Amino acid sequence: MMELHALLERLKLEHLRTQLDGVCEQAAKSDLDYQGFLVRALEAEWRGRQQRGIDIRLRMARFPWLKTLEQFKFECQPSLDRKVMRELAGLSFVDRAENVVLLGPPGVGKTHLPPVSGKMSCLGCPNLGARDESILWKCAGNIHVSLKRLW
Repeated sequence: MMELHALLERLKLEHLRTQLDGVCEQAAKSDLDYQGFLVRALEAEWRGRQQRGIDIRLRMARFPWLKTLEQFKFECQPSLDRKVMRELAGLSFVDRAENVVLLGPPGVGKTHLPPVSGKMSCLGCPNLGARDESILWKCAGNIHVSLKRLW
């Protein structure tokens, strides 16, 4: 009979393979039946795959930094509407198929929001629904360079 770890490897259940001892211990302590154990085991694999997907999407996005909306210093920019910033960070404009342009003088936080929203999309923000959305973030300087290449 094939060893359990070898079988998990063949089935490409790598996250379960690395967490198997912990899952078995939890199942024994919780006095789970076979179905309950199987649910916990498959949940461990699913969580691992979800996290790996998030990590890959964040790496592929090549954000210059990863920030959160909580890190934004609203007190330094009292003219900004927190509600609008939260709505933009929540990506509801994607569902409405709307474009967003951030305008303002230097130092008001325009470069803070795109990585926040991009991170939310990589994390699987519920506002994106079941569709596979693509979001393109461009800085004005980059757009200018891209347009120059086209001419």
